[in-house]
Amino acid sequence: LGELEGSPYGGAPAGGAVLARVAVVAAWRGRGVGSALAGRLSAAAGTADWPVATMVPDHDPRFRAFAAQRGFQPVEHSEMYELDLDTRPGRPAAPEGMRFWSLPEDAAGGQWQAAYQAFLACCLDTPDLHGEPVPFAQWRRLIYPPASIIAVLDDVAVACTFAVPDGQHAWRVAMTGTAPALRRRGFGLAVKVALEDLAQRHGIRYLRTNTR
Repeated sequence: LGELEGSPYGGAPAGGAVLARVAVVAAWRGRGVGSALAGRLSAAAGTADWPVATMVPDHDPRFRAFAAQRGFQPVEHSEMYELDLDTRPGRPAAPEGMRFWSLPEDAAGGQWQAAYQAFLACCLDTPDLHGEPVPFAQWRRLIYPPASIIAVLDDVAVACTFAVPDGQHAWRVAMTGTAPALRRRGFGLAVKVALEDLAQRHGIRYLRTNTR
């Protein structure tokens, strides 16, 4: 908490607010640990006069109640959607000439940088980022390499999607984007379909997302 003002954002958080996520080890839940953490974080952000935002799953009333008890006001609701990959419907073929690649678990520095540049090119103007680039070091900590798809057309990254584990048999889509000048051509759908295929190869049954 003491490092908020020395954050990778250079003292000013992306989007003008501190994005807070509180997590507690299972055996310690229900003991006030999460409340204490949330209070300390809010106090530290308040000292710097920064607003605090959080994202909680709409499908679980416990998370909503935790946020409401701490004075958070809902500004947007987003339902959680789940796809059973064992029963998914037919999918269209990828656009001609498109190829896909994923970050290997032992990705080298150049592969990480290529994925990061694809992320910036495709996701920077999405509502979550408000046009503020996430610093590379912070972005890398959010990425789970096996669950990544970057779509390339004519040697240019045109779309990407990244997911994270969500239980033993599920991945949750964390971010998806298409290069702004290339939208409405099916590229975003193509990376989603490629992610479905990838998830099945990893023994994943469910994909979850909170975007329609």
